[in-house]
Amino acid sequence: MTKPAWQLGAIMTCSTLVNPASGLSDESVYVDMRLSMLREPLKDSRSIGVQALLDDLYLLADECGKANWDGHGAVPVSPDALANAEAFIRCLRMDLREASLGATSKGWVTIQWGVGPRWTLSIAVTADGWLHWAALFGSERAHGTTPFLGSIPKNLVERIQRACIT
Repeated sequence: MTKPAWQLGAIMTCSTLVNPASGLSDESVYVDMRLSMLREPLKDSRSIGVQALLDDLYLLADECGKANWDGHGAVPVSPDALANAEAFIRCLRMDLREASLGATSKGWVTIQWGVGPRWTLSIAVTADGWLHWAALFGSERAHGTTPFLGSIPKNLVERIQRACIT
């Protein structure tokens, strides 16, 4: 399967915003470089990294990349929404990567976590960089919209963690 052109931009965006060097000294830069060399193979592994979700995203791009992909007039998933979704996925902590991907008729990418129909969180990633989310935890409901600025907002990380509780 070919990887779309939007992939490289998403990788650069997330890696530069999420993994900056933590210090300015030569030693700090060296330690950060060495740690990065150790993290990268794990981050891209299929079993504990992002590769399984990225493979699902590439498949979604193929399946939903044409107009009327759902048979009911849906617009194609936009390259910008795919790039933003990839950047979002690359920012997930390793313990929060068990998710399902989907698409909306507006051309957005959805990422969903949950252990059942009444314990779930869904986030729609838009082409213009917004995260629209809705959560259902038993009888508790919550929803909101927040910009995606290269890292996942703390309130969403907490909701993702909660959605993954079994």
